Amino acid sequence: MNENSTTGIFEVESKVREGNYYYINLGDIKIRCTQNEFNLISINQKYLITYTWNNYSPGKGKLINIQH
Repeated sequence: MNENSTTGIFEVESKVREGNYYYINLGDIKIRCTQNEFNLISINQKYLITYTWNNYSPGKGKLINIQH
């Protein structure tokens, strides 16, 4: 119920693996992605990205779609 979706062109600033979880960072936003997506995404590249996020955690999201 508190879930939102955002789409836009973002530059991937960094990538990080934390245990079994993979994230890309878009400024102050940390987006969870799959290992395969993580391996294919390049740092400092711009992508058309759609991700979902919750009102209670606006700085974290889940990757839904990414296009170069």
